[in-house]
Amino acid sequence: MYGGKITGNKAAEKSSVFIGSGSRFNMFGGNITDTESLNNGGGVYISSGGTFTMSGGEISGNKAAENAGGVYVGGTLEISDGAEITGNTANGSNNNVYLPDGKTVTVTGELKRVIGFTTATVPADDNPVKFAVGGIYTAGETKIGGSACIMWNTALTGGGVYVNGGTLTLEGNAKVTGNSATNYRNGIFVSEYGKLCVSGGVQVTDNSNGSNVWLDGTNGVNPISVAGELIAFRAGLEA
Repeated sequence: MYGGKITGNKAAEKSSVFIGSGSRFNMFGGNITDTESLNNGGGVYISSGGTFTMSGGEISGNKAAENAGGVYVGGTLEISDGAEITGNTANGSNNNVYLPDGKTVTVTGELKRVIGFTTATVPADDNPVKFAVGGIYTAGETKIGGSACIMWNTALTGGGVYVNGGTLTLEGNAKVTGNSATNYRNGIFVSEYGKLCVSGGVQVTDNSNGSNVWLDGTNGVNPISVAGELIAFRAGLEA
């Protein structure tokens, strides 16, 4: 999808855009708006084995009766660049991207717009997928910049971003704000295997209980670094 609009549809099952097992839907622009599902996934439903790559465009103003007013992630969701998923509702409440148990989202490039996430109940500790996060989970090289804002997410650990490996780079005027986590590591959680690199005017503020950045760092590696000019880095650091 390179432009145009999908709008005004109503589905009794699944969604206006249904991505089946083994199928891929690429969205580089355009809008999915004002659609409705009487089940899950008001805008897009990704079934197990399906892949949705969103590198631009907007998914907004959609509704679902159960979960995921915007996108239901039963398979794989990859987002980058100017993708925006906001203003969607499920059962009358804000619900943009819904991640069932054990599901995560992959940020494949610089994220410049607003996306809201909601997770299901966190899996038990002995589950192969141990961490369910409210905003973004990354175990590789992830960059978030521009005016991207990660906000109003909830999770067990790392309400905004969970860095479980590789390096999370925050640059430009990126913000991580208003997130919460059950164990108080609310804004950004950097595990012993991850690193955080900041530059520009990054702000990690006003996350629940004043817990903005938690640095585990138990493997002896310096978990935070500065790249280039640092204009302002507002965050409360905990270790």
